[in-house]
Amino acid sequence: MHQIIEALQFSFFQRALAMGLVLAVVFALLGNFVVLRKESVVGHSIANILFLGIALGTFLQWNISLTATLVAMAGMALITLLQRMSVYSHDSILSFVEQMTMAGAIIILSVTPGYQNIEGFLFGNILAISNQDLWVGSVMACVTILLFFMFKKKLIQMVISPDLARSRGMNIEAVEFIFRFMLIISIAFAIKIVGVILIGAFLVIPTNAVKSIATSFAHMMLGSVLVAISGVILGLFTSYLLNIPSGASIIGALGIILMVLNFGPRVNRMHKKIS
Repeated sequence: MHQIIEALQFSFFQRALAMGLVLAVVFALLGNFVVLRKESVVGHSIANILFLGIALGTFLQWNISLTATLVAMAGMALITLLQRMSVYSHDSILSFVEQMTMAGAIIILSVTPGYQNIEGFLFGNILAISNQDLWVGSVMACVTILLFFMFKKKLIQMVISPDLARSRGMNIEAVEFIFRFMLIISIAFAIKIVGVILIGAFLVIPTNAVKSIATSFAHMMLGSVLVAISGVILGLFTSYLLNIPSGASIIGALGIILMVLNFGPRVNRMHKKIS
């Protein structure tokens, strides 16, 4: 308990905890639609495209956040175009774009003068969050959550039946663009927390943890938010106490929560049947 109180006294830990909780809410809400649409790979794809933008911005000495966002928007536009061509499956397109952009980012960083360490981007470092990062991230989160609830009904209709939604006059492409935009700006900030490699897990684990036990979509959204918040809190304090990477610790905590919520009840049911 003493060490937990001690951690809360440090400003860097306070910023990390605040940023983690803010993004936990955003990712839990967006993750519901990613999981229901069976697009779990999309988180990795966007993160890798953003990584390419980060590398390009670093190499050209441009504004990294702006460059990464513009590259991600262009990359998602390319993915949407390829998916409409119906030449390849959606998962295949996301997969090979993801790998190509990762390779491109590594090549660009390898030839960037004076830049060799890419671990911060790959694995994240939430304890390095600045006050500016926290304020910008909080504004981003507020905008994303506002957009989410403005378009929630349309997103649900798009998930249930895109053809029916289109027949009722919904502009599917516009709703799709807004959803992808929310994902891009959210992942752009979350990379600093869990990194490129682990970002997909941060997006899909909270929803999957409660999907099988939730009795309604509203319960699933609330449950995923609670799981995400719990994972961030547990992961951050574990990271501080054991001196291990914070991003990996958060994902590990989320994984443990998922197993407890899903496998614990199943084991109990199996034990009762055997008894």
